[in-house]
Amino acid sequence: MSYLNKESSIFRSEHLLELNSPAEEVFRQAYRIVDSNTFTRIGAFGILYGISGDNEVSGLLEQMGASPDEIRFRICEEKGISILPEKPVGASIKITRGVLDDVLSGTGRDIVRVANSVAEKAKIGNIGPESLLIGLVFEGTSRASRLLKELGIGPTQLLQFGQPGNKFC
Repeated sequence: MSYLNKESSIFRSEHLLELNSPAEEVFRQAYRIVDSNTFTRIGAFGILYGISGDNEVSGLLEQMGASPDEIRFRICEEKGISILPEKPVGASIKITRGVLDDVLSGTGRDIVRVANSVAEKAKIGNIGPESLLIGLVFEGTSRASRLLKELGIGPTQLLQFGQPGNKFC
């Protein structure tokens, strides 16, 4: 049962866009941290772990000077967990609003709210890994957001990549 009151759930909102396939994979990867350890909620580090494995976002992170492998290593180090196995623990999980409603932390929900807003304003039609990265950076209070800033990825850098002609929002 979800710890969140059903009326306050962002996933019951008519305005929440669907996740695209790469974003679903982000949450499957994030679920690995929950499933492989003693955590009960997917928060900012879980989302960052997931998006750093996305091909387009990991390429973008590298262009901005941040190694996705370094990000994943630092997440595991910060959380005190061992390097996760390559076998995708959560690969069979169907990512639905109900699943997210049950596993996202408050910060995770804030990130999804920002990502949803970004996707709506950009008229993308769904939430993707790029929108989730923007959500992480602009959420700003989490340790994952601070880690990105330490690696040189902040709002200014994202806005530079958001110029016309660039697929990134």
